[in-house]
Amino acid sequence: MAQVSKVLVSDQYMPPDNIQQYKSTTGFPLVYDSRHINPHALVFDNTGRPANYNPANNRHTIVMDVRFSDGYLAACHMGIIARHKGSYSVAGDNRGGAVIAGNWGYSPGSVALEEIEITNTKDNGDSHHRPSAQYPRGAIGEAKLEELRWYRLVIESISKNGSIGHAVRATDKSTGQTVFSLPTFWSDYSANYDSRDAGKVVLFSISDPNKPAAGFVYTRLISYWSDADEVIANP
Repeated sequence: MAQVSKVLVSDQYMPPDNIQQYKSTTGFPLVYDSRHINPHALVFDNTGRPANYNPANNRHTIVMDVRFSDGYLAACHMGIIARHKGSYSVAGDNRGGAVIAGNWGYSPGSVALEEIEITNTKDNGDSHHRPSAQYPRGAIGEAKLEELRWYRLVIESISKNGSIGHAVRATDKSTGQTVFSLPTFWSDYSANYDSRDAGKVVLFSISDPNKPAAGFVYTRLISYWSDADEVIANP
């Protein structure tokens, strides 16, 4: 299929300061063509998936610029989920692959891949911050991010020959340096991605109620579709 892109959040839909803001107390404001699962989970149903999409051979690349503040990276974490169902009623509905950032019990300012609710018991799968080791119950973080700096988060979700793989990275927008990168990791739970064809993008945050001011601002959320072997250059 031909490469396709769709801007989900851009300056066109922003308030005057050209950013959207997430706060622990209020969640995500709705933006154009989005909806809530709850105030802390924002869904984009129309991500530009082409009509000639091949479920067995595709790459969904999702990118977003983000800047954290007020203790968010030490107390909370957020993520961008690919291959998500787009709704939640029972355990397992959150299945998907996500690039996550923040703190989930390891190191503040971490970045990692997480396979959410992906096991048969609806637990987080063995997720990886490096391809040489496996860890139970989600991703072991590697501290890479600082508050009040702009980063570009990237997740590439690949479906190829019945397998699902993900690559994630974070780039410092000021320096252009890639501060974290995980090459494509092929999931042990590919068969569990039962919503792989939904084509949705979900933003989520797990926040600390004791840190009501913690949050982040974000912009330039873009979805790219291509064949599995076609990598998007400089998304």
